[in-house]
Amino acid sequence: MTKLTLTALVLSLVACQPDTKNIEKKLDDQAKDIREIKAMIAKGGGGGAAAAQQRPGREEADPNAVFAVEVASNVKKGMVEGPATAAVTIVEAWDFA
Repeated sequence: MTKLTLTALVLSLVACQPDTKNIEKKLDDQAKDIREIKAMIAKGGGGGAAAAQQRPGREEADPNAVFAVEVASNVKKGMVEGPATAAVTIVEAWDFA
């Protein structure tokens, strides 16, 4: 009877062991991916700062630029607020299309 009890105990312990092969494989795959990403970063690939260096620079606006906007037709219609001698003209525009 003792052999039967001992065999049943051993079999139940073996059956209760978790199967971690799947988890271990996933962890190994992730570790491999991380190593590949680190290698790409070390080479300067994979976007980031290297990609930003390849973009053309944005032109700076000229601070002394003057833009002319035709307002004569609005003046004739009376669609103007403020004096005609104002140093700045602000144009409001909208589109309902």
